[in-house]
Amino acid sequence: MNSSPKLVSSALFLRNRLCRYAAVMITGAVLTGSGFAATTITQWNFNSDPADASVSTGSSLPSIGTGTVAGVGGVTTAFTGSNGSSDPAASTDDSGFNLTGFPS
Repeated sequence: MNSSPKLVSSALFLRNRLCRYAAVMITGAVLTGSGFAATTITQWNFNSDPADASVSTGSSLPSIGTGTVAGVGGVTTAFTGSNGSSDPAASTDDSGFNLTGFPS
């Protein structure tokens, strides 16, 4: 049983092509694997900067990154005390961000 040179050539071509495809897919999976890690884009702590010892004042500027926080569509915002917060700020300056006036 002799294999024709054309058949052998086609089989080698296909094998090489599949190996290259597999190598590209594996490399892609390895390189993008770390892309699924959690990344903080923007973070707010709502505390006054500088601290002013009042929970009713605060800041809507992000503490990390850039962004905007605001009430829309009739929703109103206010700074309040943040009971139960894990924020390391002193409790007299640990502002929370309160949203009210959601449509029913």
